Amino acid sequence: ETDGAEMKHMDPSEIAAIPFPLQRLTVFAVFPVVILMMYWLVKNPSTLMWNLMNLVKLTGIIYALFALGGNSLIDNWQHSVTAALYLAALLATTFRQNGSSNILEEL
Repeated sequence: ETDGAEMKHMDPSEIAAIPFPLQRLTVFAVFPVVILMMYWLVKNPSTLMWNLMNLVKLTGIIYALFALGGNSLIDNWQHSVTAALYLAALLATTFRQNGSSNILEEL
């Protein structure tokens, strides 16, 4: 009985119930996107728009995958969009600079 009371602060449902500050999360997630845009602009400015469009498409695909995974997109849409943008920025580092509109060819 006393072990349960001592370990109550470690309950995952209580930890998950505390909302993560959206402002900090957004700064953390958008920073790689800014770095990627600067890299794309320096490396090959002519493909910047293709890369940005592919980044938006990839963010949308990841957002849809969150919905398929059971995430509540209505209640947590800000966190879901931020997380999808962060994952898309990580995946966008593998773009091959083909200038293609097909996202699968770019990855």
